[in-house]
Amino acid sequence: SLVGQELVNLELHGVDLRDEHDGLAALAPHQFDLRVPLERKWNVLSEVVRVFRRAGYTFLRLDQAAREFSAPAI
Repeated sequence: SLVGQELVNLELHGVDLRDEHDGLAALAPHQFDLRVPLERKWNVLSEVVRVFRRAGYTFLRLDQAAREFSAPAI
């Protein structure tokens, strides 16, 4: 489990929340996740966010995390 790690990098791309019904059917044979229905993707992502929020994580952009985690400990 990633819960408990100091930093968890969850990187999403535009295609991650699309499916073959978004006009991308021609890509579906080459991009497996396009064959996963959008509703399922939203449900899974929502649960991941809930799990990390319940564990006390906050969500930052990557540039913010880089500054926070590269700062020397005091």
